[in-house]
Amino acid sequence: MASDRFHLGLDYGNVAYDRRHRFLTTYLYELPFGKNKPFLHQSGIVRGLAGGWQWGGVVILQSGPFLTPYQVTTDPAGTNMLTNVGYTRANLVPNVPMYLHHVTTAEGDPAYLNPDAFADPPNNSGTFGNAAVGSVIGLGTEAVAMSLMKSVSVREKTTVQFGAEVSNLFNHRNYDVPDMNVDDGPGAFGVITSLQTAEGAGPRIVQLSARVNF
Repeated sequence: MASDRFHLGLDYGNVAYDRRHRFLTTYLYELPFGKNKPFLHQSGIVRGLAGGWQWGGVVILQSGPFLTPYQVTTDPAGTNMLTNVGYTRANLVPNVPMYLHHVTTAEGDPAYLNPDAFADPPNNSGTFGNAAVGSVIGLGTEAVAMSLMKSVSVREKTTVQFGAEVSNLFNHRNYDVPDMNVDDGPGAFGVITSLQTAEGAGPRIVQLSARVNF
């Protein structure tokens, strides 16, 4: 819902689901060992053990989502936004750094935004909060998934494939979005309390798998 239906430009900005920079690649490589391959193609146990392996993976590198700081205490424009929508945008405090670096709470959670840089706009002041839509950029994503699978022929048209798959191979901590409610105050607002889970960006997971193709 627009904060002012007569001035839609007030809500113009970067949307939360957009990522300004995104790199994604997938790969699948059949290792050059075994029957009809350049290496270890001699008959025997070595060829059987070395052949039929496939190495694959997915790499995702992207910038963070666009976020909007909001508050639920005042109705600065006097338009019953709190009743109709439940929140309005916050104000930016001039000349105060927005982001914090290498700061954690007593619980060990990263404090990403500076609570002193945002404030509730005055009630019934005739304006909306001046923090633009999508004015805060969240943390990005670095996730590498990898798999190593081997195929073994059982019959002419039947193969068994087994191996291991690892998501977030390097166990990089991909932080989720921070608390964007200014009214939650220091110690809560701007603090990140969870990790991302989409696209294999969560904590490292190792999975063993087996499949029969016929």
